Amino acid sequence: VLAEKEIVLTGTGRDHRLVINHFRKSRDQTRQKIGTDLDRLRDNRNKADYDDLVSQPLALAQLSVTVARSVLNALNSL
Repeated sequence: VLAEKEIVLTGTGRDHRLVINHFRKSRDQTRQKIGTDLDRLRDNRNKADYDDLVSQPLALAQLSVTVARSVLNALNSL
């Protein structure tokens, strides 16, 4: 999927943003949604890792699983 646009990955944490932006900048709505959902997952992970006061961590985890499944299904449809 990424090879089509020849994204050069750096092997660093910056790659997460490169992949998200790759999908978000697409003209295809499915790819845009993948980018949006990947960004949401990254935000949720950062909250879980660094926010000591996450309200409703179970709900955040359940939402993240649902979003991750959506991303996988969308990727499989490409």
